[in-house]
Amino acid sequence: MDFYTDFEGKRVQAMLLTPELITVASVWASAIVVEEIDALDDSKRYPALNLRTRNGVRRAAPGVYIVKHSDGDFDLMTPGAFKHRYNSEN
Repeated sequence: MDFYTDFEGKRVQAMLLTPELITVASVWASAIVVEEIDALDDSKRYPALNLRTRNGVRRAAPGVYIVKHSDGDFDLMTPGAFKHRYNSEN
């Protein structure tokens, strides 16, 4: 997890979810590891997380950012939205 500051000066902790970081992210965010099954090919499976956010439980798949706000709430962001808000090069 790294720290980022947005254009309003708010600091958050965030990580880009990868298959290798599923376990680390699940502990950090108190999320549940689940197995995603490809809708078009049920032989393709990959790990994901069920993450409690401000808007209820959401599915975090590899490739999204998990963001922890200063109040402790978690949220998910696409890479494009994250880079725009936090001016991140990651």
